[in-house]
Amino acid sequence: MTAIDHTAGHVPAVAGREAGSSVYLAGRVLEAVAKKLIELGDGALTRVEGGRPVLEVDDRQSGYLGGVRLGYTQMHAPKMTPELEPDDPALVAWALASERYHDAVITKQVLTPELVKRLKAHAVKVGEPVDAHGEVVPGLRLKPGDPTPYKHLDPKLVEELLAPERIHALAVALLSGRANLPGLAVADPFEGGSPS
Repeated sequence: MTAIDHTAGHVPAVAGREAGSSVYLAGRVLEAVAKKLIELGDGALTRVEGGRPVLEVDDRQSGYLGGVRLGYTQMHAPKMTPELEPDDPALVAWALASERYHDAVITKQVLTPELVKRLKAHAVKVGEPVDAHGEVVPGLRLKPGDPTPYKHLDPKLVEELLAPERIHALAVALLSGRANLPGLAVADPFEGGSPS
């Protein structure tokens, strides 16, 4: 049963296991829907029409729902992201052959990733920072994490809710004012007179 605690002086809170689970999962469903709406809007903004992008670099476009300005979208120039793997054999060979960089190559002794994985897995399994022989592993620490809810949404429901035609219909409903975001005060379309 869904219960809302309306204790005086406090923000209403969800009370109870089922209510908590329901609200948590509703949030996760809305999160998935939001991602799809973002993808839909992003596709519209980055589309090329007539050889030109719909929203060019540094252009801004305001966004509205129900006559309320939500803010604006601005297209930023693509960022350059350098990629360089410091242990790339070709890079290391190049640096070693260079008079400018040969002294910047270091040799480092490390455990193999496989051993590190095995040591960590065993420590978690037994709850102690020890190897399979019971020997304490220097530097290995076990840090307890916080308990976190795990979402398991009904796959059929998610598939139905995230179907492209549903996301498109939601976007159209939001843009036309037939649907609204919770808590958003929308301008009355009939304010100032009756509809014509």
